[in-house]
Amino acid sequence: MRLKELKQFEANGLFRINNSTILNLSQISSFRSGDYARLEVYTKNDKKYLVSRHYAKLIKERLS
Repeated sequence: MRLKELKQFEANGLFRINNSTILNLSQISSFRSGDYARLEVYTKNDKKYLVSRHYAKLIKERLS
């Protein structure tokens, strides 16, 4: 399937954060603003992901 077709998983907390990644928002421990209107999110297992500016507003709203 294409990531675009997986929108039904948002009810379970899985959100698309860029063109190639879906992330479980319950696994995010912190976030901060990055360069070029991007968002940097850090997971509980200390991995860093970049949220594209297209999805940054939605992710900030869901995390706040």
